[in-house]
Amino acid sequence: MPTRYRVLVADDYETVRVLWSDALRKPVDAYEVVTAGNGHDALEEIVRMPFDLIVTDIAMPGMDGVELTQAIRQLGHRIPVIWITASRIPNLAQEAERLAVHRYLFKPLEVDEMRQVVAAALEDPQEETI
Repeated sequence: MPTRYRVLVADDYETVRVLWSDALRKPVDAYEVVTAGNGHDALEEIVRMPFDLIVTDIAMPGMDGVELTQAIRQLGHRIPVIWITASRIPNLAQEAERLAVHRYLFKPLEVDEMRQVVAAALEDPQEETI
């Protein structure tokens, strides 16, 4: 078990990436956080280094969060994935279940809620629930 978990945050908005990476690092530098501005960059990071958790926005240009998750699963990774979305997407629950997504969350999202969900995903990564 690593002493410090490595988390990848993928979102096309820089302010969101900064918000989540700062929130996950504080208050005690709990997580090593790497960010990516789109699904393609996120996938490159995943191929380059191991991660304990992926947090991704669903709506991103190019490769969205669903496509990123599909690519992660096609690589054979069982990394816990958390989806974040501002939209009510048809069949979201079914798609999340099919891709073994740990959780999906709707914006707006409080920092404390995100920290709790991340901590829960990392405590028991095999427990993939929606």
